Amino acid sequence: MSKDLLQKLAMPKLGKVYDLEGVRDAEMPMWNGHPAFQVMTYRTPQGVKNQGSKPFPDPNDPPISLISDLVMGTTHSGTHIDAHGHTVTGADQHWFDGKAATDLGDFGPLKGSASELPIIITRGILIDAAGEVGHPLTKGEPFEANQFTAVLKRDGIDVHSGDVVLFRMGAGGFWRDTEAFNAHDGGGITLEVAKLLSEWGIVAVGGDTSTVEVQPSTVPRNPHPVHEHLLDENGIHLMENLILEELAADGVKEFLFITLPLKIQGATGSMIRPIAIA
Repeated sequence: MSKDLLQKLAMPKLGKVYDLEGVRDAEMPMWNGHPAFQVMTYRTPQGVKNQGSKPFPDPNDPPISLISDLVMGTTHSGTHIDAHGHTVTGADQHWFDGKAATDLGDFGPLKGSASELPIIITRGILIDAAGEVGHPLTKGEPFEANQFTAVLKRDGIDVHSGDVVLFRMGAGGFWRDTEAFNAHDGGGITLEVAKLLSEWGIVAVGGDTSTVEVQPSTVPRNPHPVHEHLLDENGIHLMENLILEELAADGVKEFLFITLPLKIQGATGSMIRPIAIA
């Protein structure tokens, strides 16, 4: 274990754990470029009985049965992290560590898939964008670089290489109300903020919207300039649909951040269960 990791593990002083994952169900908000999320019950005790199935050997007393399920949906559903191979850019359709012509197989990216996503245990920083502007950001409302640096200066926070920076735009407070969430989804950071983050060498950026960046884009002819700059050009992962309300309500600015992505070969992202420990 490195000295740097030991120092980060010693960060928490309150001993409080914050769950940053939103509940997943078929009605949760979903960007329309992804398939719907579904949980289908596959085996039930009554079904096993009525069909005469025998998943357990006889005799079985007391009767033991099971309920099993099939989960269907993109790895980008709910709270998740983008792998390098998620977005591509340029005429050659390249991503940070590959390109479609040579590094895309029938079952996903051969380089930069979710199987290569790192375990993240590092210092986290919360930027309460909604608190700064005085309201939850609405669709298309940008959080600019001057607003970002003003928060850092006021809170006396420096961003270090290897940090995770999380932006609360306010949409996460509406996670269980899809209509209300969609009205606020699209408030987010600008390309100028992304350039500051990459300059400082952060490992990942997160937010409580489906894209983290402002949507529609403020950069002409480029629909996702923040994804392009962070993910494609600098290999910095994006985490979307985080729930940051409790962190902000408690005034937590710095914390130990932990998330463990699933190692799925060929997937372009992973559902995650991120936590902050203050």
